[in-house]
This record gives sequence, C-alpha cells and structure tokens, in this order.
Amino acid sequence: MPGRFFWKLISAFAGLLLASTAATDLLLTRYLRVELIEQLSGGLLTQGRLLEDRLRENSKLSRQELALQAARDCSCRVTVVDPEGKVLADSEVDQGAVGNMDNHAARSEVAGALVGRETVSQRRSGTLGKDFLYAAVPAGNGGGALRLSISLEQVDAQISRLRRLVVLVSGAALGAALLLAWAMARGLSRPVDEMAALAGRLVEGDYDARLRNLSNDELGRLGEMINVLAAKVSESLSSLSHEKA
Repeated sequence: MPGRFFWKLISAFAGLLLASTAATDLLLTRYLRVELIEQLSGGLLTQGRLLEDRLRENSKLSRQELALQAARDCSCRVTVVDPEGKVLADSEVDQGAVGNMDNHAARSEVAGALVGRETVSQRRSGTLGKDFLYAAVPAGNGGGALRLSISLEQVDAQISRLRRLVVLVSGAALGAALLLAWAMARGLSRPVDEMAALAGRLVEGDYDARLRNLSNDELGRLGEMINVLAAKVSESLSSLSHEKA
C-alpha cells in the first residue's frame, strides 16, 4: 500500500497541475475577451463609416430610416447625434420620442467623435444591468456623430462556450497527467519505502537484509550505500562475536 511519501508526491503533482490549469484558464479568458472586443470594435467602426457614407449620399431616406437599416445590418443599436450632442435618430426609440432623450455630448465615445476622432468605450448600463460596447465616428460634412452599440453579453456567451471547451480539454489532460504523476510517484516512492523497510529490519537485528533490484539513478546509488553499510555492520558484529568466543 502506498505510503505517506507517495501521497505527498501525488498531492504536489496534483496541486501544480490544478494551479497551472487555473492560470491557463484565467489568462486565456482575459486574452479571448480582449480579442473579441477588439474585433467587435473594428466591426462597429466599419459599420459606422458605412452609415456615414449612406447619410451623406442618400437624400431619400430619413436619418431614422437609415439608422434602422444600419441596425439590421450590424445587429446593433444605432444613434445619430447632432454637433451639440442632441439625439436626432435612434434605432431603438420611436422618432416621436427621440427628442426626449438625454443629450449625448458628455458620453465619452460621442465626445471623441464630435471632435473628429473615432472612439470606442465600454460602460455598464445602470438601467439594464448589462455591459455595452460603444463605437462612434464623426458624421462628416454635417457634423455630429454616429454611435453604434452592442451588448457584451454576446462576448460573454462566446467566452463561456470556449471556457467549457477549455475545461473539458483541460480535464482530460489533467486526468492523463495525474495518471502519469501516479506512475512517476510510485516509481519514486517505492525505493524510498523499501529503504525505510530495510532500515526497520536492521533495527530489529536482521543484518542480512539487503535491497534488491536497484535502479541506476541517485536512489539506486543510495540503496547500494545502504547495502554496503548493512554489510559492514554485519561484519563488525560477526567479528565482535568471534572475539568474545
């Protein structure tokens, strides 16, 4: 039956493997979130530029109609803002209620677009309790800004799916690694257990006991030294017995 040394080795191996798996999961999750958000940001900015072109070139459709069309294309919310920050159109608000919306000039992404910079930001909606990604682009000759937003629930859902896959793969790898660790720990602990057993037999007076099947590594050389020590003790006791006789 495996001794305490064996279980200590297994515990050390298991702890190391679990720690490395957890660290990998944490780092991978953060990396994936950053990558996905960067991709979404790029996509929203591209859609914003396309919408800006449509607004400049299309005189038949109203801003609200163009906002609704762009929202269908990007599966996002589209808001059109004038140079003062007043909302002119919003894909999720009826045209008649748009005038009641708060001024957007102080929103960081809108503020950036109003001075000519494409700007991306993230905020949590206190009303909806969700994290949103916002991207705004300058509205061109007419001034103002075009803002596109999307819930980061999509990102979190993708990360959750990937994490489940990572957990499954890591679990399989962890199981295989633990089996390998078990075999390695058995290989390391068996010689130590045998040495401890030999020492016990020597203490009990069995000076003819020896270690067998020694390996060619450091533990094997230690076993050889113990055998030599046991042989010397046996010789010394034998000499003392002859002298007394």
